[in-house]
Amino acid sequence: MTMKSLQSIATLGLVASLGPARAEPPTSSIACQLGALSAAGRQRHRELLARLSGAVWGHESVTDGLVVAIDRARAPLAAVSEWMELEARCCPFIEFGLELRPQEAMVRLHLGGGPGVKALLEAQFGAFAGAPHARAAPAAAESPPASAGADARAYVGQTIRVRYDDGDAMLISYPSADQVKWIGTGGRCRDERGHAQLRATQIASGVWFFHWVEDNHVAVSQVVDWSARTIVSHSVWAGPAGLQTRVHKAAFEPTGGDRR
Repeated sequence: MTMKSLQSIATLGLVASLGPARAEPPTSSIACQLGALSAAGRQRHRELLARLSGAVWGHESVTDGLVVAIDRARAPLAAVSEWMELEARCCPFIEFGLELRPQEAMVRLHLGGGPGVKALLEAQFGAFAGAPHARAAPAAAESPPASAGADARAYVGQTIRVRYDDGDAMLISYPSADQVKWIGTGGRCRDERGHAQLRATQIASGVWFFHWVEDNHVAVSQVVDWSARTIVSHSVWAGPAGLQTRVHKAAFEPTGGDRR
């Protein structure tokens, strides 16, 4: 089943609609509640997001947000619902809904909200909703695709020294194929430290698209050219005045290994 055919799912038979699950009272303000989750809650949120990311079959843009098709064999309904509950605590401006047809292998996850929310969703969940294996969903569960060969994950175990064009400097390391860590060494980010779940897609020989969401809900997307040793980075976050973005370029040098 393709994503377009999902638009007519309600006319094809009985659909079990789980309805919108939203924080109450509703709010039109785009402001993340950064203290809503404990450290354990943030870790669980990252784990669930990674699981959902690996279960995405496709997505479509709708008027107020996104609709994501998720393979229930890879991400059971309980995992999707748990992620929604955690996400709703820290992002009460997002409206959630689930649509389930029991005989199908997929569940539709609706993400939406008021003015400005769609742009934030597309930036923050772009890599999540645009998973590289997105395609027509199977009639029944199937095994996940084989993992990429070793050469396709050459960044694993690397640490790079990054100097941005605005004066910021960082050490960024990739301890595994789905983890990124950073330490600020200069500029406004000096002494900042963090780690996040990494989504990586090879878009050309030696060129990778990286995406992660930090604990403070800043969504970072980067195009990293390992041959030219350049980075184009795009960050998106919800500020007091609404959605804010930042694009900057950087050059980097490998340091020879993963600095944990």
